[in-house]
Amino acid sequence: MRKAQFLSTDHIKRLASTLKEQGFLGFDITGGEPCLHPGIVELVAHAADLGLATRVITLGQYLKRPMKSAPGHISLMGGLLDAGVTDFLLSTHAVDEENFKTITGESWAKLLAAMEHLDGIDFDYCTNATVCEQNFRLLPDIAREVAKHRVYVHNFILMNAYYAWSRPDGRADQVQAHYSAVRPHLIEARDILEAAGIAVNIRYAPLCTMRGLERHIVGVAGVRHDPHEWMNAIDHMRPGEPEAMGQRLPMRDIDQGAPLEAISGAVGDHAIIAHRNHAKVFPEKCKGCRAISVCDGIDPRYLAERGDDELQPYAEFRGDVLDRERTAYLAAHVVKTAQFAQVRPMVRDILTRSNPQIAVPEL
Repeated sequence: MRKAQFLSTDHIKRLASTLKEQGFLGFDITGGEPCLHPGIVELVAHAADLGLATRVITLGQYLKRPMKSAPGHISLMGGLLDAGVTDFLLSTHAVDEENFKTITGESWAKLLAAMEHLDGIDFDYCTNATVCEQNFRLLPDIAREVAKHRVYVHNFILMNAYYAWSRPDGRADQVQAHYSAVRPHLIEARDILEAAGIAVNIRYAPLCTMRGLERHIVGVAGVRHDPHEWMNAIDHMRPGEPEAMGQRLPMRDIDQGAPLEAISGAVGDHAIIAHRNHAKVFPEKCKGCRAISVCDGIDPRYLAERGDDELQPYAEFRGDVLDRERTAYLAAHVVKTAQFAQVRPMVRDILTRSNPQIAVPEL
């Protein structure tokens, strides 16, 4: 990604037009850092003309700065808002200057300024945090900070050893935290966020390593059924013509996005019985687990280096495509499609009605 070139403004506008033709309601603008793209404001305006919602996924470092992509505005934020941007997904990997700088190389103060600006104009938005060895103990602190803002959904994305990270000489073992160590901090952070009326999503963990959090988890297995994820034929590594990348992927009631395939093999000393997309595997210990159809499996490198002791197969059936508790977790399925829609009160209401134990204060 550090070496990849931005797609041209014409390319991404054609891609947006194709998404509209395919019946999509909106799309994410991501990167790298999309706020550096010279055509981002033009893209948002084009999408607004098409009637498409837009959400910008960003570290927020450039939102309060004047940018060439937003001529006539004192900040990129102003340009995006005037162009009709619908939503933001802001990356809160830490909520203090020292840790934010260590993890991202950037400034928490700049991101906080963007969040406070959105709060001040009653604009509801999303946040996320990539969970790694450097910040998993900070998750409750992140949750407490996020709860102060006009956030309606927060995503915890557990770091995975994909791409260069998966190489034997990669640094994944220094960055990817143990699931068993992360879980109690995730539970505490979840409780803080839901008590504030914020829905919680968790990405990419073997389901059984996150017991008690099943309603929040969607990974590669159920991504097609998650409205906050993607279902078009985008190719991030080898981008082709926008008209091809904008095509809707076919989906059936039994479509998991990443089919489970039986295999015979081994990872280190562990026999393997199945895999998903050759990226995640299921060791012999998973045989007979009643959640295998809705579980991602485990990273081969993680299994080879850390073993299968954290895996605890389910005796009870968990679902066919999504975990049953996930399917019933309606708060996480709310999607913002209008710029100043009051989404957080809606999510708060759903959380309160679906779980009487949650006492959510009024905004």
